[in-house]
Amino acid sequence: PAPPSEELLQKLKTFASIPHDSADTKTLALVSFLYLYCAIVGSQKTLTPLEIRIESKLPVSAGLGSSAAYSVCLAASLLLHKNLISASGKWSEKDLQLINAWAFQAEKVIHGKPSGIDNSVSTYGHAVSFTKGSEPVILSQVPSIRILLVNTKVPRSTKTLVESVKKKYDKSTVVMSAVMDTMEAVAKECLILFEKMYKGKADEYYKQLEELIYINQQQLDIIGVSHIALEKVIQITKANGLCSKLTGAGGGGCAFALIRPDVPKETLDCVIQQLSLEGFDCWETGIGAEGVTLHV
Repeated sequence: PAPPSEELLQKLKTFASIPHDSADTKTLALVSFLYLYCAIVGSQKTLTPLEIRIESKLPVSAGLGSSAAYSVCLAASLLLHKNLISASGKWSEKDLQLINAWAFQAEKVIHGKPSGIDNSVSTYGHAVSFTKGSEPVILSQVPSIRILLVNTKVPRSTKTLVESVKKKYDKSTVVMSAVMDTMEAVAKECLILFEKMYKGKADEYYKQLEELIYINQQQLDIIGVSHIALEKVIQITKANGLCSKLTGAGGGGCAFALIRPDVPKETLDCVIQQLSLEGFDCWETGIGAEGVTLHV
């Protein structure tokens, strides 16, 4: 699919009575729906009426990919409505690629210049190795890892943060390129570590995984996407022997802490209590889940 033109987006904003310079995520989510509706449903020059109902338990603007999940579900639903993907829900690789491609265009409406990783994970599920410009690689050998998600409730705009990093990159290209190279190296090392953890005794590799998490957080701080609330999460978890980092675009939103197998329940309860006293929400989860799914 062709990316949404600026002219089309401005017309959609005018139609929905949305200010043309609006950066509000929820508002832009409406624009992204109108874009998908016009592009997919109106592809044959006829717009059929639809009733859309959306329910979500994901906090918005928290770094958990809520906009990507939203975009993927909308794209899949509209493509299904137009019989452009299988009605059985047992989607082929071609179906998933089409869903992912449309969801990526919707993400552009909301975030400007997204990487494409969030919509890829939401589409394919599990864990994904992603390089911009290439097809996502689904990882089949992913260890079972527990994490504690922490929502600082500090709102932020991915689009604004991405633009801020871009400005810093343009100003200090050599330095920022080196930082980005380090972040890429950390991601590649993590993939190798995942494979080792899956095949061997995972407990042996948690220390190395914590080191990678620590390094990555330092790099994210350098490029300017950390936040005082995120640093508070890191401080509290570190004081209790846990390693954590921000997730998503940063600037607020969520962080996660790695839960090693040897962490006592009492320690985890203590961490959650301390974080809750700061006004943060916490919940335990794990990595890897199903991607976009049709429920009938």
